[in-house]
Amino acid sequence: MRSRQDLKGRLSLEPNVTPVRAVNVPSESSDVSDRLLTDRDVCALTGFDRVTLYRLRNAGKIGFYKFGKVIRYSPDHIREFLQQYERQPKPRRNR
Repeated sequence: MRSRQDLKGRLSLEPNVTPVRAVNVPSESSDVSDRLLTDRDVCALTGFDRVTLYRLRNAGKIGFYKFGKVIRYSPDHIREFLQQYERQPKPRRNR
């Protein structure tokens, strides 16, 4: 059985080059406000269960886009829904 180091040495094109791991750096263009959201994204943002999200969508309470079988949500649709159901706390009575 060959060691990893032995295999890396054999597979390397240049022996003095150190392999660099890819780092996932979010760019400004991949901001949440610039892209359409999946069901999973919306559930993570709102805390809804997927079934609840499906029910809200089918009831027409949350706007969405449908591309063939793919469904995506605009961040604006989610903001509108959350603002529509936002409630302000009632002031407490002094006793």
